[in-house]
Amino acid sequence: MSEIFISYIPEDKRRARQLAEVLDEFGWSVWWESAIADDEHFDAQIESALKNAHCIIVLWSPGAINNSSILEQAQLGLKKKNLVSLVYDEVQNEQTLPTEAYTNLSHWKGDAADKSIRILLGDIYDLIGHPPKRTTDKLFRNLVTFVSLMLVVVWTTFILSIQHRNKTQEARDWGKYLTANESIGYQEYLQFYPEGKFIRTAKFKIDSLHEAESWEKALIANSAEVLEAYIQENPKGTYKDAAFARIAELKDEAAWQEASEENTVVSYKVYLRLSPNGKFANEAERIIAERTKPKVVAKAKPIEKTYLLASFSAPKEVLSVAVAPNGRRILTKGWDNTAWLWDMQGNLIEELKGHTDWLTSVAFSPNGNRMATGSWDKTAKLYDVNGKMIGEFTGHTFHVSDVAFSPDGEYVVTASFDKTARLYKLDGTFIQSFVGHNEWINAVTFSPDGKHILTASNDHTARMWDLKGNMVAEFKGHIHWVTAVAFSPDGKFIITGSKDKTARIWRLKDRKNLKLIGHTKPVNAVAFSPDGKKVVTASADHTAILWTLNGKELRRYTKHKGQINDVAFTPDGRKVLTGSSDRTAKLWEVE
Repeated sequence: MSEIFISYIPEDKRRARQLAEVLDEFGWSVWWESAIADDEHFDAQIESALKNAHCIIVLWSPGAINNSSILEQAQLGLKKKNLVSLVYDEVQNEQTLPTEAYTNLSHWKGDAADKSIRILLGDIYDLIGHPPKRTTDKLFRNLVTFVSLMLVVVWTTFILSIQHRNKTQEARDWGKYLTANESIGYQEYLQFYPEGKFIRTAKFKIDSLHEAESWEKALIANSAEVLEAYIQENPKGTYKDAAFARIAELKDEAAWQEASEENTVVSYKVYLRLSPNGKFANEAERIIAERTKPKVVAKAKPIEKTYLLASFSAPKEVLSVAVAPNGRRILTKGWDNTAWLWDMQGNLIEELKGHTDWLTSVAFSPNGNRMATGSWDKTAKLYDVNGKMIGEFTGHTFHVSDVAFSPDGEYVVTASFDKTARLYKLDGTFIQSFVGHNEWINAVTFSPDGKHILTASNDHTARMWDLKGNMVAEFKGHIHWVTAVAFSPDGKFIITGSKDKTARIWRLKDRKNLKLIGHTKPVNAVAFSPDGKKVVTASADHTAILWTLNGKELRRYTKHKGQINDVAFTPDGRKVLTGSSDRTAKLWEVE
């Protein structure tokens, strides 16, 4: 508890310090600003010091005269009859003070022997008496000083050790968050270390991850509106230029799609006006030139030949067809959950059962001793030559859309709407997944040498993978879903079909492609002939078209009354099998 309380305004702090040092020399305990322990309890400490002080000294300067806190403390001194007033500067006698008695220290320079100080000490003596005696024992003073210094050293060492331990823990935690590289981890760091060493880096990482997440969502959505929203949210983002480029591509593709659907000279001219440097500008110019050149009266065509050899009736739409390697049997979808095995004369041999949802695909093994089916029940199943189920392939989280055997018959690959393909041994052992497409995978097949697989996806691409799951090639060019893929027998070409109404033949060594234009609705299926010299495409426009590799149309198969969902050549290459939503499979003549 301090005996004397000094009341002053901040501008008089130097004077208060001088006075406190002199009074301390004379033996009194003095309370002024240096006695405040912490800011949090400032008001409480002042109130306690005022209450317990035996003498309240007020430093009156021009600024203190009108200070409410100073006046309030002076009034308390008057009430307790322990007030001593000191006057400084231009404060004149005629100015109103709470007390008539005061000592003028305007000219005091800090000398303890000054006459004015002697008068002040006399006033204090009258109020509270002489100060308590202080020990003058030098040894005791030195001991106290030594102990104080030791306490300071111990306390400082303790604080530094805590700080070091905290910094070491912070570094460990930061390393953990960096390894995880997740937004939630960096947010935890900011929460635990609000004044940490890596705050700026953590905030930068959070912003970067948020931007990357926004960009990934924009890529998946693949729409101009979402990409524009990304740019608005990240005007200086890392992927801003890529977003602008993709928006331009999408608008160009939309304009081309609209022109293609209308399919008139005017629509293609409008496209050229909107996209003079667009991806399809050359194609639009070609179509316009072809349709506006002088027409030559063609000779009357002979009566169209149907080329139909046989028809097989099913109870439901035929989504998938396959021909046995010996050419004597065919496999089609039967009821919703079953497949039907036929002979080439149209006789039903066996029904393959086991699935619990819609059947999507069928396939024969290369030696013809096994059959595989894929289904919306998220599985593929394996059957022996008599139609008995002998195996199952599981692991997909959404509908299985396609199934295929490897050329040696030892493996099966499946495609799914869960955006992945999966490779299995024939006994059902899972080997490898193929992850990278942004949308459903619609079709899958093996390369002739069995070293690669090929997938077709709703993300407008086809992709080639090695058997370890690495993408080795990507085929871009279609402006809508890629629905079907196939390898040429020599492995030098592939063909893709798309909902954009076209098919494309790609040369693998340089990925150049030839567009096949002839269908008026989406292309659902494609296949190479066994000799690799022809391809066939099947479409939702109820037709299948036989082409040369140079894009010349050879034959058009037109007797289906619904969209054609699948197509396959017989092993001798002399016939084509189609499956349709009109509930039939049909066998056609090639030569």
